[in-house]
Amino acid sequence: MRLDLYVITDEKVAGGRSHAHTAQKCLRHGASALQLRDVKLSKQEMLEAATEIAGMTEGKDMLLIVCDDLDAALGAGADGVHIYESDLTVAAVRERAPEGFMVGVSAGTPEEALEAEKAGADYVIFGPMFSSYVEEMGPAYQLDDLKDLKSKLGIQLVAIGGIKLHNAADTIKAGADGVAVKSGALHQRDIGEAVDLLAKSIARTKKEMGS
Repeated sequence: MRLDLYVITDEKVAGGRSHAHTAQKCLRHGASALQLRDVKLSKQEMLEAATEIAGMTEGKDMLLIVCDDLDAALGAGADGVHIYESDLTVAAVRERAPEGFMVGVSAGTPEEALEAEKAGADYVIFGPMFSSYVEEMGPAYQLDDLKDLKSKLGIQLVAIGGIKLHNAADTIKAGADGVAVKSGALHQRDIGEAVDLLAKSIARTKKEMGS
């Protein structure tokens, strides 16, 4: 499935609004995927949160991806797991996960992205592309770097880092298959409206590009 608009949950960035609230807004307004991420949750709490959201997304067009917790992802029946800061490997996930289970990997360099593809990842999240006033992410890449990486990569490339409505279209035009956002959707007064505007901008851009 295409990962046009990939939203990452964060209750702090969302102003205290819950993961479930974010999921409902994303589901109703056109997000392609939701990544449940929360380092503060215990294993049981992560499983419960993932299970609640999985109940919302079952049979719908939005993927549920759990960050760094394969047990919760499998236990909740999520669509996949994303390897961000854990010791998980793509190979280890493939040994336990059912056919069709998605595996994503965060890549801070083009080399890491290419290695993730070789390891069997379905997609990579690459960045940061732009600076963010919400969180420090390090030096940003240029759009030309994204274009160059896309020319070498055979799996879906999702760009991240400071992506908001005003630069999402340019990121897609530079070669990203999709964009991952956190503050670009969650740090807004109305999460649903922000998601809707982003999803429409990406869809419009891809239509213009014929992709």
